[in-house]
Amino acid sequence: MRKTKNRFTMKKIKLLVLFIFMLTPVITIGQIHTRGLFGVYHRDAAVKKVIGKYNFSVTYKFTYAIDTVTKHKYFDMHNLEVGDTFSRYYSTNADKVDSILLKEREYTKTHPHASKYDERGEYINRFDHSGWMQPSELERQEMFYQNYQQKGVVTCRILICRVDYEYTEPLGDFHWKIADSSSSIKVLGYGCQVATGNFRGRNYKVYFTEEIPVTCGPWKFNGLPGLILRVEESSGLFKWEAVGISQKPGDIYIHDPKAFPSKKSLLVVKKVSRKQVMSMQKLEWEDPMGLMKMHDPSTNYYRVDLKTNSILNEKETALGRAKYYIPRLELE
Repeated sequence: MRKTKNRFTMKKIKLLVLFIFMLTPVITIGQIHTRGLFGVYHRDAAVKKVIGKYNFSVTYKFTYAIDTVTKHKYFDMHNLEVGDTFSRYYSTNADKVDSILLKEREYTKTHPHASKYDERGEYINRFDHSGWMQPSELERQEMFYQNYQQKGVVTCRILICRVDYEYTEPLGDFHWKIADSSSSIKVLGYGCQVATGNFRGRNYKVYFTEEIPVTCGPWKFNGLPGLILRVEESSGLFKWEAVGISQKPGDIYIHDPKAFPSKKSLLVVKKVSRKQVMSMQKLEWEDPMGLMKMHDPSTNYYRVDLKTNSILNEKETALGRAKYYIPRLELE
């Protein structure tokens, strides 16, 4: 009886591990950042360094599709901090996740015998009791600094498999065409003009206000004579909309493990090219397991069909990858 019971337990453990770590062709790596592996892909909040001040901030709701077939939408709350010379754009949800996990890490340091996992093998988050994320809410671990350290450039930080990849490039040219004033609308009470443009394979319609005369906006958007408050991508896969503006000033941060040599950080920052980041993002749908193994060769992953609980072979996963993939903002 004991031998049979142990076999059953091992089977349950194996299935649990598979359910946590596996992806179907429909489920993307972006989804498991919090839904399946909460706490694995995050930035170390202990190494946040102040690099400037912002005068005001804008909160955007960023809605995006997670695959190009069903076009099922998730959303994330983002923040744009605008200073005198540069700006920072990032996910407020991701920032909160970072803070929660830092508290958890500090707790385990002072309570070395505290368990990290519950009886079901799930990661314990002692400091996250608010239920602040909705089922369709998912943070994106990306940051963008416009005109930081050098005018006319954008510094991009993209977190992939525990590595913060950084690249710098010139501010993009969106080839804006501003419509006549008759097409103006109100966003958050501000009079906005309409402009259309294109950038790296996608077409955009934006609403900007000259009542706030700064030339930036969410993500990499820039180059208009006013703050961009709403963006609509032509295929309907992406949308940004300002939902609040705060006049309260504050500090602008960047994560820098080298700035705090006394603190042992799990965060690794690597400077690469945009082309290298795009290659890794492409692997997110072509070969997500290969991407994970590239960052951790000692780990073995499998693909599982969550409907049948069966491990998929390479032919089946290849068919899935051909049908479903993660929409990327930049196609070129």
